[in-house]
Parts: sequence; C-alpha cells; structure tokens
Amino acid sequence: MKQENKFSLIELLVVVAIIGILASFLLPTLKKARDSARRTACMSQEKQIGYAFSMYRGDNNGHYPSTPMHSVGSRISWDDMLSGYDGRPTLSDSDMTAQHLLKDGPYNNDLYLCPSNIIERDTYSIRSYAVSFDYAPQWDVIGVSGWDNGDSWSVSESDIVNASNFAVMAEYQNFGNSMGYADFNVGYFTVNGFAAWYSPTVTSEVNSFYVHDTKTFKQNFLYSDGHVEYKSFDKTLGSEADHFWTASWGVAIENTQWSARYGGN
Repeated sequence: MKQENKFSLIELLVVVAIIGILASFLLPTLKKARDSARRTACMSQEKQIGYAFSMYRGDNNGHYPSTPMHSVGSRISWDDMLSGYDGRPTLSDSDMTAQHLLKDGPYNNDLYLCPSNIIERDTYSIRSYAVSFDYAPQWDVIGVSGWDNGDSWSVSESDIVNASNFAVMAEYQNFGNSMGYADFNVGYFTVNGFAAWYSPTVTSEVNSFYVHDTKTFKQNFLYSDGHVEYKSFDKTLGSEADHFWTASWGVAIENTQWSARYGGN
C-alpha cells in the first residue's frame, strides 16, 4: 500500500517560525522603502511649489507673496496667491479671504499635502508647509515676507544675495495648518518661534511634527533657487545652530539661511 507524505505538527511549526523570522527581516526594509518614497514625493511637491513661486515672481516684479495683515477680512494666504500658478484655477477674491478651503472643494490641491503627514481633518484641506516671515521692516529682509507698522512687505529677487542659500519654506505639520488659512505661526512661521514651539527638547508633538525622522529631526526645506534639501532645522542656521534649541527667542536670524542677505553656508 502506497504511503502518503504528510507534514508533522513540528515540521509545520518550524516552517511558520522560519517565515516569521524572514518577515521580521523584511518588514523593516519595506517600511524604510515606503518612508523613503514618501519623503521623496514630499520633496518633489516642494520643488513644484518652488516653480509656482518662480512664476508668481515673474508676474509680480520679482516679489514673493506678501504676508497677510492682522485684519481678518484681508488675510490672504501665500498658497491662495499661488492659485493659477500651481495647477489650480485662480481663486476668486471671496475664496481668497476665506480662512479655510474645503477638502472636497474646487480649489483643493494635493500638491500641498505631504504623503507622510499623519494629521487629518474631516472638512478642511491640510497644508503640510509654511513660509518664513518676520515682524521687521523690509530693509532687514528676514524671511520671505513680513509687516512693519501695519504695512506688508515681501522679498524681491533683488534682495537675495544667494538664492541657493536662502531658505523660503519648511515642512510644518500642524493641525491648524490648512489651505487658505493665513494666520501667523501656522502657514507662516518665525525662526525663533520654530525654536520655541517645536524644539525636540520641549515639544510633545515630535512624532506628529517630524514625520520623516523623529530621531535626528530632519525635514525638507525649499530654497529660493528651487532646490530642496533634507536636513535638520539647525543646519539652516550657521553659527547660530549651537544654541538654537535652547535660545528660544534669541537667535540672530540675519546670520542664517532665513535671511535673504545672508550669503554664507
């Protein structure tokens, strides 16, 4: 009589154990590959936003979009101003002054949502990026734009000493950062505010803010010439980096890559 080949229980357990071991080696590799792909996609999106900035400057005497005024009725965000240049139709005046764009609305654009962003909102469109601004007169040229005594200003190409070394935008994962929302320290940020609110030494939001890297706190930064770099925020600060996370409001911004007149590394 022909004997049938059968697996014993022990043999099945050995096979399952081997598969489990192989999976334990494979899954971290797959996660790294997925995270790398998302980071690269986010970097590509920032470059596309950089192209939109470039086209906007071409139609506005070389200037970046200006910072919104404090009056709620006149707050128009930088991404609103890029409509018509970023693949969306140009927003109407009423839509520009609206403080949030609906996720399912005609002006939504996934270009502004980094694939790694883990924050969700039910109604409004999340925006994963923010541009720098400062409470300073235009001659200081700190940040992309700002306001002084009620007057808005923005950087022009003639202000920029070294476009490849002038950072204009950072990833900014924040629940309040939604498309069309033009409030300070959400879609716009100060360098010192970044240090005070998102220092890895004090914030409780490290995991949701530094979505690419919660150990060395790296993220993507857009520069004025259109290229994007992946690094930690303190690497944009030159000699100020040594005390950045402990300085709170004491960083000398004019000596960093966030100043248009800074030409160093």
